Parts: sequence; C-alpha cells; structure tokens
Amino acid sequence: MAANELEKHLDRLIEIFGEWFSAASWQDILIVEAEMITGDFQYLIPRSAFVTPSQYSARFAWLLAQGYSWINLQAAGVFVDTLLVVVELPKDKSNMPTTAVNFSGPYLIKGKESWNISDMVTIID
Repeated sequence: MAANELEKHLDRLIEIFGEWFSAASWQDILIVEAEMITGDFQYLIPRSAFVTPSQYSARFAWLLAQGYSWINLQAAGVFVDTLLVVVELPKDKSNMPTTAVNFSGPYLIKGKESWNISDMVTIID
C-alpha cells in the first residue's frame, strides 16, 4: 500500500498507462504544475518548477483539501529518462467535500501517442 495519497495516485497512473504503453521506460519521476508550463506542444518549463514526488507530497495533500472538484495527473511522457507528470487544476474551487483525481496520458501527435517528449521540452533557467 502506498505511503501517501500522491504515491497511491502515481502508482495507479503508472499502472494504467504502463499497461497501454509498455514500451515506455524511465528511471525517475518529476512533477510540474501545469501553470508553470508555457508554450503549445513545446513545453517551456523553469528548472525550479520540477519537483520529486516526495517533495510534492505535502502540496498534493493540501490541494486535495482545497475544495477542487478534480485534479488531473497527466503522464505527459518521458523526457530523457524521466517520466514527467503534469498536475492540472480547474480554474475555480467548487468547495467540494472530496476531490476526484483523474488521469490522462501523453498528447496525441499526428494521431499517435508520443511518449518520448525529449524534443518537446525546453528547460529554462
């Protein structure tokens, strides 16, 4: 059993997309909130925005308690050897007693899933 809510949801995300896209592999996981990403189909992400699951765990627990109707964890793809998970939030809080955690996978590029996003991510300082 996962030690915390974030680990539990990340385990489920990996389980779901691991079955569909078994060819994808990674060594590490990094998390970034969607609001920190600029660009369309070319992610521009500040280096300081990347956090490990253990670093993000407390923030995720806090977000779950903020009354959002949902939080989406997107397995955006593999950047070099790291699975990039993007956390997406609705624009407004709904004061919901519980928050649904949804999962999504990588974007479709020319109708196909694109797990290798190394050429789509630019880290900015």
